[in-house]
Amino acid sequence: VLTGLSLSVPTRSRFALLGPNGAGKSTLLRILCNLLAPKRGQVLVLGCSLPAQFDQVKAKLGYLPDNPPLYEQFSPMEHFDLIATLWGLPQAIVRERAEEYLHLLGLWHERNTWVERFSKGMRRKVALISVLVRRPPLLLLDEPLDGLDPESTDVAIELLRNYSREGTVLFTSHNQYLVDALADHAGILANGRIQWVGLYRPGQMDTHPVGKDVTG
Repeated sequence: VLTGLSLSVPTRSRFALLGPNGAGKSTLLRILCNLLAPKRGQVLVLGCSLPAQFDQVKAKLGYLPDNPPLYEQFSPMEHFDLIATLWGLPQAIVRERAEEYLHLLGLWHERNTWVERFSKGMRRKVALISVLVRRPPLLLLDEPLDGLDPESTDVAIELLRNYSREGTVLFTSHNQYLVDALADHAGILANGRIQWVGLYRPGQMDTHPVGKDVTG
């Protein structure tokens, strides 16, 4: 899918990876978190070469796939406790962070409810919080706010804007509102290659011959 691709993402940027369906955006994110291996070329993530040095960088990555897996008979808090255990993080700190996000995203009263009862948007919130509570330096987010209601979307955008003060956010989206509100850099991926990359300003894709077709 990807051929001759070259892309550098600035530190502490909010970088929107744009492109039509099937362009390879999700594939690129999976390569960056070592779920797929490129047939050739060099992949550097936070100064580490993948896949050889992935063990040195994996704790610094937070990956949110387009269809994140959740344990159906776990509550949100049980998910966050599991994350603390798996990553060797203090449970009290993870819980404190999670409680803040649960309040902000309107899930506090569902914190002990099994995920199997949740809507798509509620599941998305749990998955997003699961990434944020670790505070990794690099977030890789595939359609991160898909299914969220407008109010929660605005809250999540503000959370991610604040996050970029200390970390880097690389995300894909077809949502023009999200891209305009969050991105400060962007790149357009089409036909397996980066067609354009640079600083982003709201509405910029409206005049780009490829970009105008990849958000809506």
